[in-house]
Amino acid sequence: MGLFSKTKSDALSFFKVFKALAENQAGSMIKTIRTDRGGEYCSHEFQNYLKENGIHHQLTTSYTPQQNGVAERKNRTLMELSRSMLRMKNLSHSYWAEVVACAAYLINRAITKSIPNITPQEAWSGRKPSVGHLKVFGCVAYAHVPKQNRGKLDDKVEKAIFIGYSESSKAYKLYNPITRKTIISRDVVFDEEQEWNERVTHKEVSCIDLNGLEEEASQLDVTEQNDSIESEASNQDEAILSDDEHDNTSNQHENEESSSSSSENEELRTRGIAEIYQNTQPLTDTQVEELYQGVQDVQNEMADFVLYADADPVTYSEAVQDKKWKDAMDKEMQSIHSNETWNLVDPPKKSKAYWCEMDL
Repeated sequence: MGLFSKTKSDALSFFKVFKALAENQAGSMIKTIRTDRGGEYCSHEFQNYLKENGIHHQLTTSYTPQQNGVAERKNRTLMELSRSMLRMKNLSHSYWAEVVACAAYLINRAITKSIPNITPQEAWSGRKPSVGHLKVFGCVAYAHVPKQNRGKLDDKVEKAIFIGYSESSKAYKLYNPITRKTIISRDVVFDEEQEWNERVTHKEVSCIDLNGLEEEASQLDVTEQNDSIESEASNQDEAILSDDEHDNTSNQHENEESSSSSSENEELRTRGIAEIYQNTQPLTDTQVEELYQGVQDVQNEMADFVLYADADPVTYSEAVQDKKWKDAMDKEMQSIHSNETWNLVDPPKKSKAYWCEMDL
């Protein structure tokens, strides 16, 4: 369990949490604690709490940290390991809490000299811990986004930084610097060789884009000025054209506008499949050959043939004429009778029977 406070005045509240958890898990009471002479430990509130709970408080001599060598050495080990882990992936000091917690997690699962042939985690819990899930701190990780939290076109994974292991769930803890959100997930793919480039933040990317847009805008202003000068020169040249040519071009534009407006206002009408079947006659092979030969004689034209092969029947009368459809209907009826899907009964008196439309 990792407890991190911003100020030393929170020492008592954190000690109460640690005391309750440790005594409950170990089944024993805390009898003695040893600290330096820091103000957070020597305050009246802290001393009164220790007296109320019968805990003996041992204090080191001023400026003599070697009297509490076990704790001082453990702090040094944590800081050296944390510094190396941050440096390896070029992460900033803002991840100090996460890297210290991860370092403690790894130390508790490594063999020490004080208890040989056993890890601190095994000595505490009585179970041998697994190390198959350990990953490199600070590497790039891709967490799976559940379908409940994404749309159909959204990304299925979210890129983030691996910052440790969850204390409350059997999952990994990730952090997305762009959204500034912590992700707890077990469906994660790790790229342990890759590191997150913190120098390119979201704000810097937006600034780069804005600067690029400003440069493009300045270039567009220059090109617009050049275009305006060229257009003025071309307008002077076009002024030499005769009035007849101007009238012809204006009439041509009016005709194009009228044709485009009429095509836009035209309503699109479609025919139903039943109407197409009723008003369409099948072509014979001779008629198809004649049409094809007639189109071949005309240059710059193309013939598009739409072939309807094995079209499904629309009505029952059409389906009965085809043997395979009739056999399929007979098999379906046999299956209904054998499975006793329905019971065939006489309709009640003064009732009207309705046809049941089924897909063949």
